[in-house]
Amino acid sequence: MKRKASITHNDFELDLPLFFPSISSVKTNFSVIDYLKLIKASNSNNFLISAYDIHNQSLDVKNEIISILKELKQKGVSILMDSGNYESYWHKDENWSISAFEEILKLELANIYFSFDDQSIEDKSIIEITNSVVKNTTSNLKCTNSLITPIIHAKPTDLGVVCENVVRELHPKHIAIPERLLGDGMINRIKNLSKIRKTLNNLGEYTPIHILGTGSPFTLMLLVWAGADTFDGLEWCQTSIDPDTFQTYHFQLRELYDFNSENDNYSLMTLYSNLQLFSKLNKTIKNAMEQNDLNSIMKQYFNSELLKKIGCQ
Repeated sequence: MKRKASITHNDFELDLPLFFPSISSVKTNFSVIDYLKLIKASNSNNFLISAYDIHNQSLDVKNEIISILKELKQKGVSILMDSGNYESYWHKDENWSISAFEEILKLELANIYFSFDDQSIEDKSIIEITNSVVKNTTSNLKCTNSLITPIIHAKPTDLGVVCENVVRELHPKHIAIPERLLGDGMINRIKNLSKIRKTLNNLGEYTPIHILGTGSPFTLMLLVWAGADTFDGLEWCQTSIDPDTFQTYHFQLRELYDFNSENDNYSLMTLYSNLQLFSKLNKTIKNAMEQNDLNSIMKQYFNSELLKKIGCQ
């Protein structure tokens, strides 16, 4: 099956593949509004923000965030909004609920929303997990005219079957899977994702796959090759990434490869550099896909032994 090059919904179109730099109040150094202002100033074409991080602000900051999001959406920036369960978990906020999320949905601040996800999967059957995803997605769809992307949590051994069930039930234009649920080790994750991609393709329509929590350039390239289409991650604001080699360093090590950074605002310029890097990576992968030459990129960045193990010749 030919790989789909875009997602369309009403008058919105998203070219694939694509990485979304994530804005979050968890495991980051600055405030949500500060990151959002940087995204705006950098002229980034796309990003992810959490519904919880809009809800969980003072009224003044919340209104400012909403104003910026409306402005950016109007200008054509592609905004992906997470359900907020990641942030509410780390903030230990048990008050965050599907009804609170749906109040944010009704504001129409984004182009794509992840469904309100249920992460309590340990004691649930495949049918119970499928029903939960379908129920929450169906509820969310009633609150917005924008695209709802079901998030699917399941044990690695069950993930492929649940993905197949959800696609059969909902016929979504896009689904999302946490990277960690693809199993341990990158080779294992590549193989499991490839199986899921093949299973979904066998249903007759190409369903793009989003991988949650993936921000390493190397991981992006490997998982694009395995069949993923969109990604989000925090590496852009947690690390420093060499734009020539895509090697990831500790945030404070940018001078190891950027020799003209002594007199600048270190944090600001590192964040800006990383945003530019991911813009470059998006274009590099898209061009390779358009030319049906993704293997050449793989050979440029990965050794032959790894490529042999994952079946990339």
